[in-house]
Amino acid sequence: MAAKRDKGAKTTIKVAPASHGGGSVPQPSTNWPVLAAGALIVLAGLAVYANSLSATFVFDDRPHIFANQRIKSIFPLLQTLSGRRPLVDLTLAINYAIGRFDPAGYHALNMLIHLLAALTLFAVLRRLLSPREPSHNSGTAAPIWLPAVITLIWTVHPLQTQAVTYVIQRGESMMGLFYLLTLYCAMRGMTASGRRWPWYVASVAACACGMATKAVMITAPAAVFLYDWLIETRSFTAALRRRWGLYLALLSTSYVLVACGVVAGVLSTTPRHPVNVGFAMRSVTPLAYLMTQPGVILHYLWLSVWPHPLCIDYDWPLVTGFAQAAVPAAIVLGLIAASVWAAWRHPRIGFAGLMFFLILLPTSSFIPIRDPLFEHRMYLPLAAVVGLVVAGVWAVWRRFAASRALSRRATVASAAMLTALVVVALGAGTIRRNFDYQSEVRLWQSATVARPQSTRAHYSLAVALGRAGRHDESLAEFRKVLEVGGDRTRADVLAETYYHIGWVLIRNDDTKEAIEAFQHALKYDPDHVEATFELGYAYAILGEYDRAAPLFRRTLELQPDHSGAREALAQLKQTRHEP
Repeated sequence: MAAKRDKGAKTTIKVAPASHGGGSVPQPSTNWPVLAAGALIVLAGLAVYANSLSATFVFDDRPHIFANQRIKSIFPLLQTLSGRRPLVDLTLAINYAIGRFDPAGYHALNMLIHLLAALTLFAVLRRLLSPREPSHNSGTAAPIWLPAVITLIWTVHPLQTQAVTYVIQRGESMMGLFYLLTLYCAMRGMTASGRRWPWYVASVAACACGMATKAVMITAPAAVFLYDWLIETRSFTAALRRRWGLYLALLSTSYVLVACGVVAGVLSTTPRHPVNVGFAMRSVTPLAYLMTQPGVILHYLWLSVWPHPLCIDYDWPLVTGFAQAAVPAAIVLGLIAASVWAAWRHPRIGFAGLMFFLILLPTSSFIPIRDPLFEHRMYLPLAAVVGLVVAGVWAVWRRFAASRALSRRATVASAAMLTALVVVALGAGTIRRNFDYQSEVRLWQSATVARPQSTRAHYSLAVALGRAGRHDESLAEFRKVLEVGGDRTRADVLAETYYHIGWVLIRNDDTKEAIEAFQHALKYDPDHVEATFELGYAYAILGEYDRAAPLFRRTLELQPDHSGAREALAQLKQTRHEP
């Protein structure tokens, strides 16, 4: 029997917050579970990247830091910002001003960027995964812990080490931070109950900063629109009609890429040297690059699930035939089709799938890049993969728990234990990988294990061993380059390899064999300055001064300020041995 209502009592009706633009309800104000989750993410990130502070400079760090004159002074600011990635150069200039070439400061800033990106990802996921209607079953909504788990796994995942511990790849993590800020500020503007324009201005500013960081940011305006279309308005035309001004402003930030010379560099077809990306490349055609990328994408997905072994430089081979590309292409096209279908039936799942391909689009399409695969390109796309896997595992586990009549407490506790095991395992992998970055030799040794047939890996290991003074081991690795590469090795690599072999041999008093090595180097690169000089030096050791003098003169023709050749000629004249 229904209880009688007191005539004098007031009736309180709770109304769910209205959805702005047909999207998700605004998030509640920050509370202690959110702060606790954020603190846990930061502490986990600090724990797994603490040993990265003792890592050294590796690979492309040397030309971008040691030889980069733009970072040697912050002022004049226009000079510092004159490169193709001006904000990256600015942060490097700040590091240089504080600690010169001490790598610890560079790594500390990389870690800070990664932690800020993680917190921003957590904020984005909270808004993305918030239920459209207030849920009566908190066990299914999981408004806090689900984005926290996704972010936690993303933060400690070993695949992120290249974007965080490899100093110059801060361009990727910085771009990721600005990408996420662009999306988050746009989300806040779309659901704001009051003035929306401050959030939109912040979104456009973040987008412009991202464009000044790395060209992959070009897809960010499309990402904001995709969110608006699939999640907020659920309508293509409504999203354009309501926020066309925002999208014009976001698209206008791409002018930064024009001003920095990125667009001209990519679209130019004029051969130039060096060129690492764009249609001016002759070693990589657009078709070959396009056919190679399906296999690369599948490898990215594999590393997302099983991040071992990781490699600083995969030296990934280009696909040369349609038959070789057919199966990977069919799988990738199937995944794209599944994402499109999911966007229609399950918008949040579809959004994650489409974002994975959208962020990879600039580096995994038909625009030629010298290196088809690098781990750091998965910095942001990894969030989509982790999110889909975590959501899928949670859905399966809930059904299993329901079929076994497990209590909600048991279901959550078991899920928490599984999460802890995954995070600890991934974190241990990240700590282990960071140790590789503490030594160039160790890093390239891991590369030769991961890619034993890579001439670049063996060559780089040989150079690193030489820098470490381990010349006999260096010589063995240079010989390995010739053994592994054979006739497929590029001429410039062969020239450098033979030069280094000769350099070690002449210092081991094996002068005749060194002469043969230098001659091979000059065969592949007749203008190799150091090989020319060292060959002259080898002839001088044997007393063949009539052969040495012309080589010293040739060295000075190639490099007029070569002090070694000038001194050698002066000594020959002084002792009257010059012909």
